[in-house]
Amino acid sequence: MTIVLAKGGAELRSQAIALERHLSRVARECTAAQRSLTEARDHRRQVAWQIENLELRLQERFPTANPVGPNDAARHQQEERNELTAWYDAELANMRQRLACAVDFNSELRRRCGELEQEACVSSRT
Repeated sequence: MTIVLAKGGAELRSQAIALERHLSRVARECTAAQRSLTEARDHRRQVAWQIENLELRLQERFPTANPVGPNDAARHQQEERNELTAWYDAELANMRQRLACAVDFNSELRRRCGELEQEACVSSRT
């Protein structure tokens, strides 16, 4: 079935295609950000384990020297975790908002394209 597009319909279709590409790119960016978050969490855990190991070795070597107590280390680790979580949560919220805007705009564009296609069909019949 061939649909005759009204004047400007081809332009709207190209805009819809461009928006779909943009939506796809934003979705890929969101996936990449989630992957980056996972990698950052894994790296943070690895560094925390290394620090804990070094602190234990230091305590074994110099039992009287305790520059960082276990509570301080745990508190520091929790603060670091909270900072990373807050930053990535904000980043993900921003990407989700951008994605929602693109989806809304794309839906409106599809609706408008449908209207123009219907108008084109009606005008081509007359």
